Formats: sequence, structure tokens, C-alpha cells
Amino acid sequence: MRGKSLSDYRDKILRITAKMLSEGGPEKVSMRKVASAAGISVGGIYKLFENKEDLIMEAAKMASVEFKEKVLAIDDIYDILRATMDHSKENKWIIRYLAMKDPSFTRSIFKDILDHMENLLQDRAKARVLFRLASMQGMIGGQEEETIVWKLIKFLLSEDHS
Repeated sequence: MRGKSLSDYRDKILRITAKMLSEGGPEKVSMRKVASAAGISVGGIYKLFENKEDLIMEAAKMASVEFKEKVLAIDDIYDILRATMDHSKENKWIIRYLAMKDPSFTRSIFKDILDHMENLLQDRAKARVLFRLASMQGMIGGQEEETIVWKLIKFLLSEDHS
């Protein structure tokens, strides 16, 4: 840790924690494993984060904000939906954790994404349905279901179904 302050490790620690969380849920995150992967002492982590819960919450929020910023920079609805599916598949534990522990934060992330999609589609209801389809597909669906979901997405985007 020579030459670096504890705050220099903060981002690295959060990224390592988010990766552990996304790979197996909160039970797979341990302060000792995070410390070892970050090259810092467990005591150093406790100087930055009050406890494991605080560490996981900050890592989950960081990952969610980064996802939101990525999506808000995309102007193609299909690319947004693909990014949403991929994010939901890769980070289902993070999404579940935040939805359970801080639902208002989760709602604010989703609201910003839905607002962006609504601006692109000019249809709030359609944006909401498409976002939910993509999110749920990423979290629970297999390849066969994904094919069906994409057909449904293309159908919903191809015509005016009002």
C-alpha cells in the first residue's frame, strides 16, 4: 500500500465487491477476500466502509449508476434493450440486492432509464413494457426465451398497437 492513500483504493475495492456480488450474491462477498484481491488489509477496508453491508451497498449503487450512465448515452432503442438484458443477466444479484435494500434508489435508476426510453419512443407505456421485458429476460430467461422476447420487442416496435 506504499505511496497510495486508502481513498486511492476505494474505486478498486468497490469494483471487486461488485464483481463478487454479481457472481454469487452477498454471501459470496467477504471483507477478507475483497481485501486480498485489492491488495489492502482488512483493517484498511474498515477504515473506508463501516461494515460489509455498507461496502456491498456502495458497490451495488456504483454499478447501477454506471449502468444508467451507459444507457443514457445510447440513442438506439435496440441497443438500450440489449444493454439492459446483458446487465440484468450479469448483475442480477446486484439488482435484487438493491431492490430489496434500497427500493427508492432502484426506482430512481429505472425512472431515469424509462424517461430516456420514453423520449426516444414518445410512448411511456411501451417504454415501460419493453424495459421490463428486457430486464426480466436477462434475469431469468434462457436462449429460447430470449429469441421469443426479441420477436416480441421487434413486434412492439414495428407497429402502432394503440
